[in-house]
Amino acid sequence: MANIFKELLKETFNKTKNNILNSIQTIFTKKDINLDELEEVLIKNDFGAEFTEEIIFELKKKNNISKSEDLIKSLKEILLNKLNFYDNQSKHENNKLTIIQIIGVNGSGKTTTIGKLVNYYKLKGKNIIVASCDTFRAAANEQLKRWALTSDVRIIEDFSKDPAAVAFEAIKTAQNEKFDLLFIDTAGRLHTNKNLMLELQKISNIVEKNVNENVKSYNWLIVDGNSGQNANNQYNEFSKYVRIDGIIITKLDGTSKGGSVFQISVNNKIPILFLGVGESKENIVEFNAEEYIDSILE
Repeated sequence: MANIFKELLKETFNKTKNNILNSIQTIFTKKDINLDELEEVLIKNDFGAEFTEEIIFELKKKNNISKSEDLIKSLKEILLNKLNFYDNQSKHENNKLTIIQIIGVNGSGKTTTIGKLVNYYKLKGKNIIVASCDTFRAAANEQLKRWALTSDVRIIEDFSKDPAAVAFEAIKTAQNEKFDLLFIDTAGRLHTNKNLMLELQKISNIVEKNVNENVKSYNWLIVDGNSGQNANNQYNEFSKYVRIDGIIITKLDGTSKGGSVFQISVNNKIPILFLGVGESKENIVEFNAEEYIDSILE
């Protein structure tokens, strides 16, 4: 399975890889090594201006770059060091309930990601329940129900209640019936809609009140891989209302800008947990920094 995921990553970031590696080859066709072209390519691939400056600065400090292989090796070392976040959020502890609230803007792929995560953890033998707290959009509830049916998991839903009440009911059900994982699907929202942001905060407060030695909670932000610099803005705005523990980047199969993963993670010192790289329920990859870097620089 790991090899399948690795091949999927390579295929997903083939455009990014070609852009960067072609640039490196171009650099070495000239008499003197000039990193300006590489800097331009990294920015075009969504590494971000600030992070790209850091990369170029580190490369310029190295004196042993005399051929393209050396440059690629040095670039890998720098990127791996920058993404060296140790995190075990994706690992479930036995005999504990883990509550994961999924948040993000409209269209980022929250409900689809929950469907993929449910399948991912179901294959690991986890007992899962989901809560439909997007009472704002009926289609989201129907979509979540289809995912729950596909993976044969329990769903808590009630359009007559506000989202926080649905979350509370789901938490109590998950505790009483000894579920391993509870995924809470929330409505997509922009930071400019203060009422919806406060609603999200209310759900989060309900969750946190139920955290104890047997219950832990995380808030995972879902970010569209095509959103570029706007991904950082989303992180900044959502973090004003709720704690953000990790990021899942979706729709990476539709973009050549693989550098967005680096930009949001490094800028905010936040771990990337999973990557969404396709439409089917199997198309989610637990993030591995080394494999990710290899996929765009191999």
